[in-house]
Amino acid sequence: MKTTKSPSGKSVYSTQSPAVQAAIIATVAMVLFSVVPPSVRLLSDTMSSWQIVFIRAVFGTIGIGLFFLWTGLHKLKSRQMKVHVVRSTFNFVGMVMWFWALAHIELAKGIAIHFTMPLFIVLFAVIFLRERIGLYRLIAMLVGFGGVLIILRPGAIDTGLPELAILSSAALYGGAVVFLKKVVADETPAAVTFYTNLFMALGCLVPTVILWAPLTAADILPVLGLSVCGLFAPF
Repeated sequence: MKTTKSPSGKSVYSTQSPAVQAAIIATVAMVLFSVVPPSVRLLSDTMSSWQIVFIRAVFGTIGIGLFFLWTGLHKLKSRQMKVHVVRSTFNFVGMVMWFWALAHIELAKGIAIHFTMPLFIVLFAVIFLRERIGLYRLIAMLVGFGGVLIILRPGAIDTGLPELAILSSAALYGGAVVFLKKVVADETPAAVTFYTNLFMALGCLVPTVILWAPLTAADILPVLGLSVCGLFAPF
């Protein structure tokens, strides 16, 4: 497959502005992430959320570990291990809550609620990183918050544990993104993803052993969708 090139000989992607490149990467990531919820929903019929997170994390740890065996384990050296642990904890707890909720709520509704994550990212960036938000970003936040109210309709319908779990998960993921800004300058995306998966696997180990359910032939495709897309989407 040939890479599309501009008249100058460079790839079309490399000739785009950083903003356009970021938008392209974000779009690809969203496509990959979109495979995860239905995969989780299928696996939730027979597995606990702990085991599903564990499988995803182990696959990620092994996959990226093999990459570093090839390119050099010295690239895993980190001066911010404490930040990795805290960020991974946020990710780990948020993912367990997210996966659990997906088994107890309509998929479309759950995904819509989880789109509140950017609101939490902006909020935490203002509080902890002292970032300023302009008028347009403020308007976008208010519109997003209004959308959440439309979905949840507080007072009109009951808001149960799945909805609250997804909101909490979105907040924890938002916190993880803020912590990411503290390590991304000194660490490669692969190293960050490796430590995130490693610590998540360790966090899920004991509950997974206790609640382990054998995998069946029907689990193969959802496990692959969850693991492969869940691994590459964060990049």
